[in-house]
Amino acid sequence: MRHVAEFLADNIGNECSSNGIAGALTSAGSKTTNKTVSSYVTAFEEAFLFYRVARYDLHGKALLKTNPKEYIVDTGFRTWMAGYRVTDTGRLFENAVYLQLLYEGWSVHVGKLYGKEVDFVATKDGRVLYVQATDEMFASETREREIAPLKSIRDNHEKIVVVRQGSYDTDIDGIRIVSARDFFL
Repeated sequence: MRHVAEFLADNIGNECSSNGIAGALTSAGSKTTNKTVSSYVTAFEEAFLFYRVARYDLHGKALLKTNPKEYIVDTGFRTWMAGYRVTDTGRLFENAVYLQLLYEGWSVHVGKLYGKEVDFVATKDGRVLYVQATDEMFASETREREIAPLKSIRDNHEKIVVVRQGSYDTDIDGIRIVSARDFFL
């Protein structure tokens, strides 16, 4: 059970499947089955330690049954379980953005559109908000990678990129760029 929790904590924001987790744990020397992993993941979700975020097909307007993502209830708990790595700042920030959206009462999914991914599709009271979360966008390649999925969406719902560090134009092609400070406050 602890190995499953550690695996989930180490892989927040990544696609997860019981088969994949069982395979990874078995290859690392912990014998388990996908049924056992599924039971543990369900128990963690029912205890509100992890949140399952389903994928939403923006083109077909339907929830997908394929690999959801898991986010942890407390990033400090994640650091305690999986250790701190400076390279994980972006994933921890994405997790914090997810938790803030939940706190504000949004229903949150992971968006998928023609092979591109939108970090979050949030809905509340008939509103739809598309959200990308990123640590920084200093390089033009990073900026394009974060904005491209939002540009692909051909509707008039609000689109934002939440950036943890740096200062940027507040609007790029109709997409609002929001600092972490403004987003969380």
